Amino acid sequence: MMTGLAFAFFQGPIHVRVAPAGRDQPPAAGQANPPSKECALSSRSRAFFDQLLATHNISRAYFNGQHDRCYCDYCYNSFMPDVIVAGPTQYIVPRGWYRFGIDVPRGLVQQEDIFRKWSVSFHGTRAYLLKSLLSNGLAMPGDKLLDGSILASHNCAGRQDHCIYTSPTIRYAGLGFYTSITEFSFNGQNLVGQTVLQCRQQPGTYRMQGETMGFRSRWNQQVLCLALPDQSQVEWTTEVRAGVVPYGLLVRVFEPGSLPDNFESPVDNGRSGISVCLTVSFCFSAFCA
Repeated sequence: MMTGLAFAFFQGPIHVRVAPAGRDQPPAAGQANPPSKECALSSRSRAFFDQLLATHNISRAYFNGQHDRCYCDYCYNSFMPDVIVAGPTQYIVPRGWYRFGIDVPRGLVQQEDIFRKWSVSFHGTRAYLLKSLLSNGLAMPGDKLLDGSILASHNCAGRQDHCIYTSPTIRYAGLGFYTSITEFSFNGQNLVGQTVLQCRQQPGTYRMQGETMGFRSRWNQQVLCLALPDQSQVEWTTEVRAGVVPYGLLVRVFEPGSLPDNFESPVDNGRSGISVCLTVSFCFSAFCA
């Protein structure tokens, strides 16, 4: 385990803009562009996406390409805002990730007006769980999945809390112990990818709290995401499944070992005799990766 960590944070201003009604990326200044043929992340992400669907027998009918978005430096440049006011809470843009739009039932969108009245949150998950989550919504430890298995928490300090964990920032939900690394190949190159569900979450159905994995107490890391003003709100918990609606599958792809910082969880290291490696991307030119 690493005993000392040196972090470099960008200290510039946080750019906040108010998003008009509708999806979180309206046709206005600061919008992430639709995937571009010139964007390298797009082709890699689609190769990873295709492998996920084939490997786990996931239907393309769950997805709506009209809402695909790329948040690479080319499609969402450094002059675009890091934080958008979309719904009752701030939406922290998932820089460095690529979104595949999930087809949300029209009745739910119109009845609950979720893209104006619900908060944006992120839920890191493992690739093998995607099919069940897309079919039945987010699950809690103890739930029986479509394949008959019982869902158990992984890397949560041994807890099996009967609730759903989300975060307002992908900087936290995208940690390696929430979303496992999946290997794939693209044009003969070995790459790895991660998966996070982008959600809308109903206000009043979740509780905000600080991180519970020991970053502050064990490593004295006080800030997990600079775009989040209050670090005591980095974890959201809810027991209301219907109050969390996934509307995007976010993927991040990269070469093995290419992220700036790798370290182990101060809570989970050695629990099962295996060191749990957390892959964390610290952003030097923007607030969140």
